[in-house]
Amino acid sequence: MLDRLLSAQAEALAAVRAALPAARLRSQVVTAGIAPEHLGIAAGGPLPGSVIPVERLGSDTSLLVARTSGETVTVRLFGQQPQAAGDAVALAFDPAPVLRFDGEGRRIR
Repeated sequence: MLDRLLSAQAEALAAVRAALPAARLRSQVVTAGIAPEHLGIAAGGPLPGSVIPVERLGSDTSLLVARTSGETVTVRLFGQQPQAAGDAVALAFDPAPVLRFDGEGRRIR
C-alpha cells in the first residue's frame, strides 16, 4: 500500500508531530508512511528534492524524486505534468492520511 517510509525529519514532520498528542509518542523518533498520491508539488514545500526520471502514464505522471536528505521517494500526480528530469521541486503533503510509527515500529493512532 505505501511506496516509501520517510524518516523523521523535524522540518518535514512538524505538522505530523503537531497533530499527535504528546502522550502517544513512545519515543522521539517518528516515521511517517506517505502514499505517493498524497505527496504533491508545492512552492516552498518542506521536502526539497530533484526529479530523477519522469513516467507519463496517460492519466497520471509519476516522478522519482531524490531528496536532499538522501532518500528517494515516488510522487504520483494526476494528469500530465510539466516536470522533467533534473528539475528542482519542493514536495508537501496533507498530514491527515499519513500513517505514523514510533521508534519501535508501532503505529501511532
